[in-house]
Amino acid sequence: MNINFNKTEFGQLDLNLLLVFSALMREQSVTRASLILHLSAPAVSMSLGRLRIAFQDRLFVRTGGRMEPTAFANALWQRIEPALASLESAFREVGDFDPATCTRTLRFAMPDDLEFVILPKLLQRLAETAPHVRLSVRPTDFRAWSGRIDEGDADLALIPEPAAAIESRHRILPLYSDNLSVLYDARVTKFIPEDISAYLTLPHVIVSTTGALRDNLDAHLESLGYSRNVVAAISHYPTLPFILKLRASIASVPSVAAFYLAEAYGLDFVSAPIITPNLHLALAWHVRADADPANAWLRLVISEIIQTLKSAAQLKQSSNALHAI
Repeated sequence: MNINFNKTEFGQLDLNLLLVFSALMREQSVTRASLILHLSAPAVSMSLGRLRIAFQDRLFVRTGGRMEPTAFANALWQRIEPALASLESAFREVGDFDPATCTRTLRFAMPDDLEFVILPKLLQRLAETAPHVRLSVRPTDFRAWSGRIDEGDADLALIPEPAAAIESRHRILPLYSDNLSVLYDARVTKFIPEDISAYLTLPHVIVSTTGALRDNLDAHLESLGYSRNVVAAISHYPTLPFILKLRASIASVPSVAAFYLAEAYGLDFVSAPIITPNLHLALAWHVRADADPANAWLRLVISEIIQTLKSAAQLKQSSNALHAI
């Protein structure tokens, strides 16, 4: 057996895949391996595909009702199994988690309407309390988060709180409810906060990762007998200020993001003149990270940061409402 990985190639290998390899070697079944790993069968199959590419070997061949390892897989297992057992033993012996000495790379997935708000505060907190921790931030949205954490691409994800029951392999921590505010530039757009007609007729810019020119707010407005004038759908929230400062238009944005966009770019934000659906935010992680002290610590830090940001946005929104009276 000869694996010619150089240092760079080895560094690019997702070592979580070795846990999938281990489960497949033990169970010789994608279905049983998926149950042990708390992953879906397609996720295990996808990981096996990545392993095959990495090692340039089929690794497992379907024979009857089981996945039979190749000669290469058996030789690889002889090398890997003792190392994994040693790691498992080491983790069990670890004492209390100390962020000050932790050297982990933690992976956090979040949508970009909150990335520019949360990330600076999070990096500041890491510098103060966990200076050796490295942070890898991944993009996500309400469709992609489960794949991120299932495949080990993210340890933690900030998501809209699921309305329906979640898979047993996922854990959810509700954080807060947010409403929509109207973001605009008063020097460019003449908007009276209480004017529903102006709200509906002014050009709206929306953020849509799919490019769709309507979202949940449009469905809500239609249920009330209204419709709004959507003129553009863009893919990223940080683009909004540059549009609003040049074109007479408005955007309905989650209040926390609206507050910090307004602060950063000299914009105005007020409560929408019509009742809008609440947005419920939550943190999500895989059940395999339940007992991970670093993950639990990161959940706590992010929760504290978000609550602080939310309180500041609510205070400013209340102040704006008083000035509008």
